[in-house]
Amino acid sequence: MRIFLLLVLMAISPLNWAAAKIETWQTPKGSRVFYIYAQDLPMADIRITFDAGSARDGAQHGLAALTSGLLDTGAGKWSADELAQRFESVGANFGTSVSRDTASLSLRTLTDPPLFDKAVETMKTILTQPVFNQADFDREKNRTLAALKHRESSPSALADLTFNKVVYGDHPYAHSSAGEIETVTTLTADDLKKFYKQYYVSANALVVIVGDLTKKQAAKTAEDLLAELPAGQKPADIPEVSLPANAKLQHIEFPSTQTHVLSGIPGMHRKDEDY
Repeated sequence: MRIFLLLVLMAISPLNWAAAKIETWQTPKGSRVFYIYAQDLPMADIRITFDAGSARDGAQHGLAALTSGLLDTGAGKWSADELAQRFESVGANFGTSVSRDTASLSLRTLTDPPLFDKAVETMKTILTQPVFNQADFDREKNRTLAALKHRESSPSALADLTFNKVVYGDHPYAHSSAGEIETVTTLTADDLKKFYKQYYVSANALVVIVGDLTKKQAAKTAEDLLAELPAGQKPADIPEVSLPANAKLQHIEFPSTQTHVLSGIPGMHRKDEDY
């Protein structure tokens, strides 16, 4: 949560950052909202984050990433091209992202009402009415499989993958967010729909709004964006990462002119008093 707030705050000038007042509240459906009023420019940044990263993949590694990647390939009555044109027509930037812990939708838009309203309506449609049609799924799945195949030729990528498996063992952090060829191959469009239905719910959402909007406008925007999502439930916490009992050394032969060496252990928790 603090990392996402920091990323959004980085868009604000240092002078304003020092004086920034962060306000927070909870929507009627249980979503947390963080808001900062910044009037320097007639713009707003909106990020909606869900506890729906690759740590929630279970045995279906790559599921969270594919779900996030397909959100804006078709939603409601609009195709991917039509969604992109709607954002472009009002000068807005939209994107989706996924990490081990979270999946996010982000929007940067002007706050002039006609432009703002169109951008937010489009974002809401992507969030609440993704289609996940078979043709788009097949294309994205094949693209992912091609990228995973290419990854096998990268010694640095293989070193990263092996390092995480050795450090994290059976923990959900051990696998790559993109998944593996074996797991992605078995995924179906229905798997994505089930994952979306389970995790993209109001109780599992965090909304961050920074920009030239009053608190009343920000509250209305947050509620409007999430209005059509079911309340749902927040998932159980990810298990704690445990320190390895013993040091391990693993060597991988690879036909490369460079050697990649990785060394480390799980770090200290950000909330630890010794951090």
